[in-house]
Amino acid sequence: MHPTPKIIGFAAALSLLGAFLSQEVTARPRSQVPPSNIYAGVIIYDAIPGQENALERELMADMSSAENRRFGIINDRALRSVDPISSQFATYTKFSDAADAERFLNARLNRVKDYVRRAPESHLLRLETSYTPSGKIGEPNGKDFGYKEIGQTAHIFFGLPDPNYGEEYFEALADVKQMTLRLSPKGWLGDDLLSSGSALQPESLAPYTPRPIVATTLSTNYAEYTSFENAENAYLNRQHIGDPSLIEVQRVFTGALQIPARLYIFRVIANQ
Repeated sequence: MHPTPKIIGFAAALSLLGAFLSQEVTARPRSQVPPSNIYAGVIIYDAIPGQENALERELMADMSSAENRRFGIINDRALRSVDPISSQFATYTKFSDAADAERFLNARLNRVKDYVRRAPESHLLRLETSYTPSGKIGEPNGKDFGYKEIGQTAHIFFGLPDPNYGEEYFEALADVKQMTLRLSPKGWLGDDLLSSGSALQPESLAPYTPRPIVATTLSTNYAEYTSFENAENAYLNRQHIGDPSLIEVQRVFTGALQIPARLYIFRVIANQ
């Protein structure tokens, strides 16, 4: 006779999983050292209901301030959710110096505190690679696509891989972007791939959403399309190309994540 399998409750199983994953782990080395010396601040703002226009005006004023030029800003984008009833905004700001970036982002967070219902989620990242219809850019300058354009659709993706499978995750991400290059979707302006570089603690990686169990590298993708329809079609068309390698890459990509990825869709409302 075969032994009867031991059945444990969901809570006990979750506890055992947490105990296993909370053991100290070391991320596998990245296959490429990021060549870029450009840094980007990504901030997600949740406006107080009724204060959306006030927050937008504050962000616009902050972007046009001559005083901010001393921070080595390469490009500063303000974004508003494509959902007309959403109170969510974002900024995507590129810098030539990490210390200047941190000082500026802290000052911006302080200036908007009266218009947000909770402390904005803020990340300082390193720009690693950019992709445009012209090809992969190993040493981006921060102005590689969509520079000073407004009205286009932008998506911001946050991925939190299991550090044991970090190498596989980032390789799969690069494969997906190479696939985008080959397909060259209609209306695609470009993609930036960014990361935190080093492992960060769960509470700083996802302050308000389901958090990863262990410290890891934050992976971020910022992409732009000329319209929401083009952005949507690019994704849908990729799913129907009949390429079995895409299924394999997607399984590796999603399987390496600690928690489901987050994706925000915005419209660019200012770009300086």
